[in-house]
Amino acid sequence: MSVESFAALLMTLAVHAGVLLTIAWIADRSSLQVQLGWREWMWWLALFGGIVTSATQFVLETPGLARISLAVESDTSVVPMDAAGSAVDAAPASASAARREAGRTDDHAPLMATPSRRSDTLRADELPAPRKPSPDWPRWHLLLAVAWLVGTLISLARLGGAWLRLRSALRLARPVVHGRLLADAAELAARAGLACPQLARLDTLAGPIAATGGRIILPGWVFERFDAPQMRAMLAHELAHLYRRDPQRRLAAAFACALLWFMPIASMARRRLDAIAEQSCDAWAAQQCGDRRALAECLAGCAERRQSGPAFTLAPGMAGRESPLLQRINHLLEGTIMKTRLSVPSALMASVAVLFVAVILLPGVGIRSSHADMDRPSPPAAPSPPAPPRPPAPGDAGNGIRLHVSSETDASGRKHQSTFLQTDVGKRSYQARIDGEATYTPQYDGIASLGNGASASFAETREGVARRIEYTNRTGKLERHYFVADLEQPIDNAVEGWIAAVIPEMVRETAIDVEKRVRQIHAAGGTAAVFDEIGRIHSDYARGEYLGQLASTVRFTSSEMTRALGLVDAFESAYERRRALTRIGAAGEFDAGQQTLVIGQAKRIESDYERAELLLGLLPKLADSAQVHRAWLEAANGIESDYEHRRCLVALIEAGGSDDAILATVIDAARTIESDYERRELLSTAIAAVSSAENVADAYAAAVKDIGGDYERREALLALIHARGFGAKASRQVLASLGNVESDHESSEVLVELAQVMPNDQALIERYRAVARTLSDHERADAERALDRFSL
Repeated sequence: MSVESFAALLMTLAVHAGVLLTIAWIADRSSLQVQLGWREWMWWLALFGGIVTSATQFVLETPGLARISLAVESDTSVVPMDAAGSAVDAAPASASAARREAGRTDDHAPLMATPSRRSDTLRADELPAPRKPSPDWPRWHLLLAVAWLVGTLISLARLGGAWLRLRSALRLARPVVHGRLLADAAELAARAGLACPQLARLDTLAGPIAATGGRIILPGWVFERFDAPQMRAMLAHELAHLYRRDPQRRLAAAFACALLWFMPIASMARRRLDAIAEQSCDAWAAQQCGDRRALAECLAGCAERRQSGPAFTLAPGMAGRESPLLQRINHLLEGTIMKTRLSVPSALMASVAVLFVAVILLPGVGIRSSHADMDRPSPPAAPSPPAPPRPPAPGDAGNGIRLHVSSETDASGRKHQSTFLQTDVGKRSYQARIDGEATYTPQYDGIASLGNGASASFAETREGVARRIEYTNRTGKLERHYFVADLEQPIDNAVEGWIAAVIPEMVRETAIDVEKRVRQIHAAGGTAAVFDEIGRIHSDYARGEYLGQLASTVRFTSSEMTRALGLVDAFESAYERRRALTRIGAAGEFDAGQQTLVIGQAKRIESDYERAELLLGLLPKLADSAQVHRAWLEAANGIESDYEHRRCLVALIEAGGSDDAILATVIDAARTIESDYERRELLSTAIAAVSSAENVADAYAAAVKDIGGDYERREALLALIHARGFGAKASRQVLASLGNVESDHESSEVLVELAQVMPNDQALIERYRAVARTLSDHERADAERALDRFSL
């Protein structure tokens, strides 16, 4: 955290704490005098609320609806000087336009030195008069932070000293062995739900106090002055302090006041909290003893002695020096009822609401920089690369079919699977639901058995007639129930025929037991029979499962591979199409003709992600054929997503596409990528693979020209400069491309790198200088200095 930010946090704390404590003071003077519980809650919230709200605004960077902005003067910059030691002015406003004109100069036209539009130096009589040095005073925010820190350390030191004095005094206290007093203390503690307190005697005390560790310390004079009822009332009062944890509360309030030492109203809040605590303990003691007069007499006796002994601010006492004793005695004698109870849920909700409103509405203090002079601009930050798009979620099963298959494993390791299928074809609607383990007949035309708790249901609606067959397992017995329009009907031969037709279709569409069925069909009729079965399936998901299983079971001949690709041609789901083609390709290699068919399938996939995934899967085994490579590039260039397009072309380069002709095609394809980042990434990868930058310099420069961001254009040009075979032609293209760069810093970076590798050609050097003259003085000096290597 910087000193400026810390000073802003302190000022925000002062504003928030001041507002909340002022509101509490105003409310405390209203009609809340007898509402001790709510008064105490209000003062605690005001004392600590400012700390919470100011810290919340600082951490969440939410300054609220209002914003107090304070200026902090930054370091004064040094006036730039030229080589002769004279001050120079800034570059003219038209420098960028002049640089663009210089960049557009014909590559073959001789360049003439352009006369300077201004004087490079100022005369001595034009130099500004030196300013008198001002005293180097610390800045205000530093003074504020140091002052708060010193004040806080002093306050905490005083707090620590008070704590040590209290502990030292309590070490001299002796245990009380008064039988009646100990019995009263045990009885009152039981009523409060506390353990019996430790009673001790300290003769130097002015009045009784409650201390941490469940201790009550009594002065010696009370044993001579007070009778039994008064002693009992005194014990009840001090026990109430222990019940309320007032010793710990006093320490917390003292710590908050140490942080807010610069606000007198915080100390007033602490005194109000002490007074409320005493009144609350009076009310509890009077209720437990039932004798208000004895408690009042006890207070009066303590009042007479409270100036005679040491005062301990961290220990709540019955009659502290700042306690409003007369007011407390009057309340006791008059029987004023003090309401000490507070609804905790209501208080919590009110606290959250008040703090939330304070965070939103109370102003925050911010810091802004104020520059006396303009310094040399810092280089612009590099833009962050765009996040890659998320892969699309798999679609439905295709062809109007909705299929959902879920599988769960319970704690005992048993697998539970649920399958749901619904399809609408013309006037026919079909629905199947299987919950649990089901075993089918050998021909898959019925249910043979169901696992424990499993059930199955198959329904068909045709021309308005709804029929349904339900299977259940009851105590190990398979039961069937047949319904027409939700009315149960007997199962006859016609129903059996309907069941034998419906269930095989469901098995096909859901790919249930696909591995077993493919082996069974293949054993009976060979690969052609499995292809025929796949042709009867409407679900893209099931078709893909059958094709993938068949491809992993047998090795396709060339004709079988072509037929398999033809079956994929009917897929509607891009996800399932890509998945099926990938599984078929993984099981066996495509020849050049088949790869062309697969690439043709890829062109039909509208999803950029699915098309890219399919093309990338083909790339490692792509045939060494110009026609196949051309088809692959056409399919890749048809991808609309800049990220997926770049991903495919980069993969082509990394897979060994190092031929300069192919790389030139890739570089030319980069012009269709709109994203500056993706285009620059592709160009940088491509130019790093070429054998000679001179061969692709023209296409590369054309692709760089349409990049909008100066940073991305600079990075692309630097990649060209560092490429193999960089020469005069590529140098001219770099200089021409700088005409489109608005940023002097980015142009200077490119020129400095160019000067290290460009040929020692006078025409190139003159053109270089012409571009450099359009830059501001700082950047121009860097660019001109880079040419020193030609003068050695």
